[in-house]
Amino acid sequence: MNDGVGRVLVDALYLLMLINPISKVSVLSAAPADERPKEFRAITSKSSIVAAIILLAAMAGGEPLLRVVFHVHLYALQLAGGAVLTWVGFNALRKGVFFERDATGRFEDIALVPLACPMIAGPATITACIALGAQSGPEWPAVSLIIAVTINYGIMRLSGAIGALLTRFNILGALIRITGLIVMTMGTQMALDGFAAWRPGSGAQRAPARHGRGPAQAVRGGGVQRAGPSFLSTSPARENISSARSSQPDPMHQK
Repeated sequence: MNDGVGRVLVDALYLLMLINPISKVSVLSAAPADERPKEFRAITSKSSIVAAIILLAAMAGGEPLLRVVFHVHLYALQLAGGAVLTWVGFNALRKGVFFERDATGRFEDIALVPLACPMIAGPATITACIALGAQSGPEWPAVSLIIAVTINYGIMRLSGAIGALLTRFNILGALIRITGLIVMTMGTQMALDGFAAWRPGSGAQRAPARHGRGPAQAVRGGGVQRAGPSFLSTSPARENISSARSSQPDPMHQK
């Protein structure tokens, strides 16, 4: 039971970092003050519900859909999603913003695009949901996803007050850049995981295994080999040398 709860909480934190509530704070806190009480409830509720439906559908049937219909392997999606997430983090690190809203559009129009998709249900979050569902089934990851979306919804509802507080102390831009660096790093790791699954012998380092699943594994020639230091393995040449040394007579014994 404790292992299941720990797994749910770790996955929820992972998905929450991919959803990235700070990016929603920076967008929603820029809303006109007279529209906030009236529009926030509808916008945050609509975007959270739509994004949760997209992510739950990806978690439940994304991997078979990719494999059977589009003939796409999961590692290809990890490479693409990681590249997109890395680019998003790099832009936030460089510009200090995750998304620039069109000033001519209506504020309520952002509920679906870009708030629900791609800012909540983005390429990297969809990729992570498909991977979690393929690894351990959709039941536990679905609970983690609901927790992450609920926390993000609460932060979006309070984004006006949070944004005002961060702006008052002039740390919103710095926090966005720090978050951008973390997002960029997570995207790089996701891409490396996809590359390691595609080329197991490439030497790319996988992320540390979670939920007690053990060390990272690499598939070679249809078998599974545990990753580990090469000097711990005994090669045939080393065995031959050891046997040859043991077969030689001891000069001191002959004397």
